[in-house]
Amino acid sequence: MWHQQFLYLVPVGKKLLIFVPLITSHQIVQPVLLWKATIGFFLFSLCSSAQYILNDMTDLEADRQNPTKRLRPFASGDLPLQAGFVVAFGRGAVPDESDPTFRATASRRR
Repeated sequence: MWHQQFLYLVPVGKKLLIFVPLITSHQIVQPVLLWKATIGFFLFSLCSSAQYILNDMTDLEADRQNPTKRLRPFASGDLPLQAGFVVAFGRGAVPDESDPTFRATASRRR
């Protein structure tokens, strides 16, 4: 189904590496650190998902020629490119508190 391929939240193997420092430093039981790592895991998942979607959109013609990739949502035409742009940039545009623009905007709202 196209919506399962469109989510691209799997594989999680590389993303689980975010927890390695907590495990190796024996701090996995610290709730605040575990929470931050979990948030990082989900943000990393969203950003990598956006990259997969953009990659499918840029490789459209090659994917249409490939016997297995031609069944992907964009290559098969099941999903319009506009939807890909909206979702990819929505997932990739997660504000980062270290970004000066985000901090300036957030401080004006208080």
